[in-house]
Amino acid sequence: MIQQFIKPCTLIRLFVIPAIFNLAAHVAVAQVKIGTNPTTISTNAVLDVEGNTGSHTVVLQNGNTGVGTVTPANKLEINSGSTNSSGLRLTNLTSVSPKTQANVSPIGVDNNGDVVTVNSSASHSFLYDRGVTNYNSYSVLIQTTTGGTGNLIPNQLVYDPSSMYNPTTGQATVPVSGLYQVSAKLIVQCNTLSNFRVDYFRIRGATTTLVASDYTLVASTPTTLNGFQYLPLQAGDKVYIGYGANAGSFDNLYYFSLGMTLVHQ
Repeated sequence: MIQQFIKPCTLIRLFVIPAIFNLAAHVAVAQVKIGTNPTTISTNAVLDVEGNTGSHTVVLQNGNTGVGTVTPANKLEINSGSTNSSGLRLTNLTSVSPKTQANVSPIGVDNNGDVVTVNSSASHSFLYDRGVTNYNSYSVLIQTTTGGTGNLIPNQLVYDPSSMYNPTTGQATVPVSGLYQVSAKLIVQCNTLSNFRVDYFRIRGATTTLVASDYTLVASTPTTLNGFQYLPLQAGDKVYIGYGANAGSFDNLYYFSLGMTLVHQ
């Protein structure tokens, strides 16, 4: 291996001399050192830029690039020299930049400092609703299931960045295992006093299970039910909501929604 050490002032040699050596002597790798200590190059480096403070920016023979380190273990490794500081700045992308990009994943760092995608509640959340703003009779799409419970299918998108919910079936598919908050809001009216309930169903494999219910008393005036349950769910489970009335008659459903958020994984 031939090493060629070039001072910063001889810029033309930086591009010409390594290539000439490579052709004449059939050398596989030429090495270039710029800056302080021009006669010493970091181990396995093909390019080493050393500052007066001893900091290095290197490109190794395997293509790894190190900023502040001479032993980068990834294609790009940055050692800022300061604890809890990444050393990376995006000048034109800041906390006040508009959030307009869809279908993206949040990122974080693992124990080694490597950048990885993150499973967050923001990416595993959705909200769909359906209804009207004034209290008029409202015809709602209802599917009848076993036991006489109606399946509510909100089909107006509010928020669903990872497409968890199917507005045709009314079912949400769980993307990752964890504890979820499943919430439902309904505005209903009955001719007679009724103990109205919202049912939370889980489909796991071929088995459908009623896992929880919320109740409220409903009379002849529109009544709002805000319900939520914390459910431990597995990746691949499906969740939907239904309704029922223990007594009285169910007359009008003015508004309903279904939402789900990952709270702990």
